[in-house]
Amino acid sequence: MKRISSNEVEKCIAFSKADGIADTGFGQLIHYLIKTIEKDYPVEFMHVIKETVFRGKVDHFTLYYSDENMGENNTLTIYYKTDESTELETISFEKTGIDQVEKDRKSSSKSFYRFFIKSENKTPHRLTFNRRLSK
Repeated sequence: MKRISSNEVEKCIAFSKADGIADTGFGQLIHYLIKTIEKDYPVEFMHVIKETVFRGKVDHFTLYYSDENMGENNTLTIYYKTDESTELETISFEKTGIDQVEKDRKSSSKSFYRFFIKSENKTPHRLTFNRRLSK
């Protein structure tokens, strides 16, 4: 497994634009995570089943992937801080990729960018990004 981190911006952008990934929700999710970190915007996280919502600022993320199965069976770990805490917290999505990340049909530059992430060992989450990321 190979590892890239949001600290390696060029590698993350190249990954999100790779063949088979670029036009998927997974590729767009990686792209918006990078933009969110650069612009220091908060992200809204929602635990879909419990319907609990919290906001946090993404500090960084790591992605483990395989060259043979790029976009499949990846592990995405997001490190963030909430308004209530100064400690870094993590949320990890194992065995996730192009088939487990869906972009919300309502997502647009006029409203927000929203993605649903399913993971093998986690309940689904929804991540909502600020619409100003594209500006």
